[in-house]
Amino acid sequence: YGDSSERYTAYFRMIPHETQEDTYLVDVISSQFNGKEPPSCSEIWQVFPESTQLADWLLTPKDPSELESFHKLYYLAAVLIKNGVVDASRCDRGGLVTENIANECGVDIASSAIHEWQNRFDQEIISNAEIDNVPAVLIKNLFIRESQLWPGTYVTNEDIKEVGFSQLTENGADTVLLWNSEFYASFCPLVLDESICVKGYPHLSEYYQMILKGALLQKINAACPGCEYGIDMDKANYSIHIFSEALTANCRQVNQIITNITGGDTRAVSEYTDLWRFTLMNYNAGPGCLGKAISRTWITGEPIDWLHVAANLDEACQPAADYVIDISEGNTAYIPVFSTMLPTSTSTPIRSVTPTRTMTLTRTPTLTRTPTLTKTLTNGPTQPITDTATATASSTPTPTDTSTPTATLTLSVQPTEVPSEEYSPVP
Repeated sequence: YGDSSERYTAYFRMIPHETQEDTYLVDVISSQFNGKEPPSCSEIWQVFPESTQLADWLLTPKDPSELESFHKLYYLAAVLIKNGVVDASRCDRGGLVTENIANECGVDIASSAIHEWQNRFDQEIISNAEIDNVPAVLIKNLFIRESQLWPGTYVTNEDIKEVGFSQLTENGADTVLLWNSEFYASFCPLVLDESICVKGYPHLSEYYQMILKGALLQKINAACPGCEYGIDMDKANYSIHIFSEALTANCRQVNQIITNITGGDTRAVSEYTDLWRFTLMNYNAGPGCLGKAISRTWITGEPIDWLHVAANLDEACQPAADYVIDISEGNTAYIPVFSTMLPTSTSTPIRSVTPTRTMTLTRTPTLTRTPTLTKTLTNGPTQPITDTATATASSTPTPTDTSTPTATLTLSVQPTEVPSEEYSPVP
């Protein structure tokens, strides 16, 4: 009778079995596939991993012991001391160099508490990673980098509030609500009337958007002066799920950035592991930094891969390369020389079904976990996650504020539609 069912698209690949002749392994990416769930964000990008064996930092172990870490964390030591978890009264200045940094004596006394605390959320991280299909190792590495696993609130010198394990900001909350429509649909009715939520986040007034962003940050703000350790553990655990949703949102935003600039499918120009590196860069530095770097790379005819995109970062955005190297546990090439920046480009207008918004970078402080400070572009108190068995410097650490100039890139705010005209900078 001419009837037809709804059409779906699926991608598959066949990989010869290593030991069995005439036998193949088949990978499938499709919303209708009921078999093994594809790797994190591969369905968004429509990209298979380069190998059947993912990099360690993109894995989710079954046993929490495989997620165990042994980092020496100066900021965590300080908050444990301040919240009465550790008694460092016999140390000089009560074990603190500043309000947010412990001295060597404070860290030594707090060592057992530091180890226990940085691993107490491992099971919750794994559980959320499995449910939300995001990499547990990446999540924990990022939490250590951003907050040293302390899910409280940090206020920068610019009065920007950063909340939770991932130090989520208002801009970060906006990304989650804008680019993760499934999460928005479940969260909005908890705050606003359904008649308002049904319009979709991009179509809400600025007033209602502000209400939602504030409510989301409040939901994951685990600071609780009257609670044990000064932390609401229920909110701390819930914030892990929120960050999983934030990762998915950033995967989608990266996909749209590449599509807007290249005019084609992400799968045609980038590989799976590099797309995760771009996702971390987007989360840390923002879509302005990532979009301009990809645009410069595309204009010069270079591959949209890590080496070329990272080399084309603006000077203000370049610390994001170290951020990615750190979280990927060194499984990312170091960028020895950044490209000379092209003249400032002028973006052509984007024709979109909805108004466009501009994402910007924020000024964020940097906290390091060793006496030697490093500059990084992150959301909140941060530090490299390279293991340090003993401190080798003779000086005591101090916090450093890293001022980051604003970088912007106009993007379409309609995640489910590709604009008919792509982002096309003209030198």
